[in-house]
Amino acid sequence: MEGSKIQRLLTKDNTRLKDAFKFLTDLQHGNITPLDSGIDHLNNVSLGGILPGTVTSIVARSGNGKSYTLGLIKNALLADPEKDIKVLHFNFEMPLFQLVLLELKKALKKPFSTITGMPMSEEEKPVYRKIYNEYDDKRYHMIQDLLTPHEIYTVTKQFIENNKDTKNIVVFIDHIGIIKSTNAPSPIPETMELINQLKLEYPLQVSFILLGQMNREIEKRWTAKDGNRANYLPSSSDIYGSDILMQFSDIIMAQVLPRAVGMEGKYAAVSRSANSHLFDHFVPEEQSGKAKMVHLNAFNRIYYHYIKMRLDDGTIPRHYCTIINPEVEDAVKQQSYYETDPNEDELQF
Repeated sequence: MEGSKIQRLLTKDNTRLKDAFKFLTDLQHGNITPLDSGIDHLNNVSLGGILPGTVTSIVARSGNGKSYTLGLIKNALLADPEKDIKVLHFNFEMPLFQLVLLELKKALKKPFSTITGMPMSEEEKPVYRKIYNEYDDKRYHMIQDLLTPHEIYTVTKQFIENNKDTKNIVVFIDHIGIIKSTNAPSPIPETMELINQLKLEYPLQVSFILLGQMNREIEKRWTAKDGNRANYLPSSSDIYGSDILMQFSDIIMAQVLPRAVGMEGKYAAVSRSANSHLFDHFVPEEQSGKAKMVHLNAFNRIYYHYIKMRLDDGTIPRHYCTIINPEVEDAVKQQSYYETDPNEDELQF
């Protein structure tokens, strides 16, 4: 280390201390507003929304809707055309064509095969145009070239410098497990260290949203013969690259789509009292019971489990649920969902 750098590090400088207190004061007076993620429970666990200087990691097994969730966040961040924001999206997994199809499926409520097999109608043209415009937004930039951790750092730093007058910059990485490797066994440690460096360099401007994988350990529990559903909930050990991700992430949200992993009726068993906010998602025949543990309904639902919340004060629930298709939910309330065989396309992302 050069002497000049050592001297700089040892020189008292309270600039960042002043900046931190000014940031807090601006938050208190409403001069700074957290960015709406478009997901109520994510806003709830992150002081109202996405804040600068934070790393949020979303993890799941393949096919459990990570990219879908990231799309919701993207659309929410860019919903207001006047918002002073830039989004840099490193998209290493899903081709843009598939991302567009996901958006169209949600908007049109049609199966993929119908969307690709028939020309758009006149009534659908505004929907196509809206999705096209969202991806064509000048505040949004996607990179699909597979890069090394250091290349991601260099490109991101240049993007920030090019937009240093922009109030908010959000960086997406989808996903960190398939970043181009150098000589290391895994690119994740180096990637997270460089992301943390950027976070510290630009603490009042830049935030990161990372997608990652859960490993096969959780699938072993889901398929175990003992069927202990109290063990179905994701934990830190289920995350691929868990140690380094736990260290550098401010929030880690694990996402589970029970139907995608073969669960039809019941999902995990949870404490009834600690999860009373999920009452509508308890399996129907257990809602009126008194047992301490209750099973969550697997049908037509996606679950979100917060494995880490850096600013958790012990009052925020860790488990949340979204109904995938409300119309299907309303229909099956007229009969037992165990007797219902809904259209597969109505229950998938």
